[in-house]
Amino acid sequence: MASSSTKRNYPRLLYSKGKAPSQKRSMSYYSYLSNFQMVREGVGFDAWEAVKKSAIGVFPMFYELKFTWCAKLVHYLLTNQLQVKKNYEIWSLIDWQPIRLSLVEFGEITGMNCEPFQKGEICDVDHTDFWKEMGVSTVVGPNLVQLQSVLERCKYWSLEKRTMVGLLCVLHLGVYGIAPSRHIPLECAKRVLDYEAFQRYPWGRVACQSLIYSVKCADYSTKESYTMAGFIFILQIWAYESVMGLGELYGNRIGGAEVPLLSWSGSRKRFKFEEFVRQEKEHHEDKVRVRHFTTQPNGQYTPKWDDEVDDGDVINLVLDIRNDCINRGFWDVTEESPATTRMKRPKSVPETDGQSSKKKKGDDTKTVGIEENTNSPKRRNSSEPALHFDEDIDRKTG
Repeated sequence: MASSSTKRNYPRLLYSKGKAPSQKRSMSYYSYLSNFQMVREGVGFDAWEAVKKSAIGVFPMFYELKFTWCAKLVHYLLTNQLQVKKNYEIWSLIDWQPIRLSLVEFGEITGMNCEPFQKGEICDVDHTDFWKEMGVSTVVGPNLVQLQSVLERCKYWSLEKRTMVGLLCVLHLGVYGIAPSRHIPLECAKRVLDYEAFQRYPWGRVACQSLIYSVKCADYSTKESYTMAGFIFILQIWAYESVMGLGELYGNRIGGAEVPLLSWSGSRKRFKFEEFVRQEKEHHEDKVRVRHFTTQPNGQYTPKWDDEVDDGDVINLVLDIRNDCINRGFWDVTEESPATTRMKRPKSVPETDGQSSKKKKGDDTKTVGIEENTNSPKRRNSSEPALHFDEDIDRKTG
């Protein structure tokens, strides 16, 4: 490996080496896969198949894989992040090898439309009649609690209407992955009434915003647990795709899938990350095999966002990665990382419980049961919050 001729600054670790929060902490999240079963039963087979063919169909297709979630692996990525100023990308350090999740990698993983938002494009459609039929307020988009009620009584609606209900549910569960009481933004929810407008909208960009915003705002040092919004399973797929050895040993690859999100069934095999790193370095020239980031077809490596900020340290890191001259000892310095600041919420990302001062803490984060299998076929009572809770990450996943 070449060495850098000049020492550059890189983004520092979120937590200094050896000081990352314990993996025994609990992780809770809103994108509970079993809720997709509720949607499939509620809208019926024909509407479910129609939703799978839509621009957000990758989410119900992912549910059908019966994916095995590994909280320990994702927790490692989250607590070994680098502190970057950029609003829409995260970096994680694997030994001394950084990997990136940005809109580019997100689009590659999901296959979703991640094109820029079109300025001035408004979905000019009257939603009031359908909203009234669903029994929800016409001034906001529906939330999951309301949609659960609709699913219980839409069995005999037309295919078109049941499909729209299904799309709204998948927006809530997959694209946004927000708390059950949080509403889908009205401007986005209305698009289900105009299928062409719905299909051309860059839902991948919205889903990427929601997930990365949640990652950047979570407090991983909390004493008990932290809660994640967004479709967090993408983080596990990112690990399999970016760290080759993890995918080979624990990903359980599925052949013939069109996109990476549908190419892995996952596992919860017990392993110690330090031992994995040691074996990788022993068999692969003293380094862990990684794919640092994906380059766009036009040769650019940085996705475009209107409100993105520059980060000179990230630029330095990318340049040294491209020139194969990373300063591998940069992160060995044992100094306290500066305090992080909360990023501004993008307009297209609804607030979550932790971001709202208008609701008492815990309204939507009540633990409703601890389940090892995130694909349990049991259907919960509609009054229960749709939150999954992984208690004792280390004990459960080894």
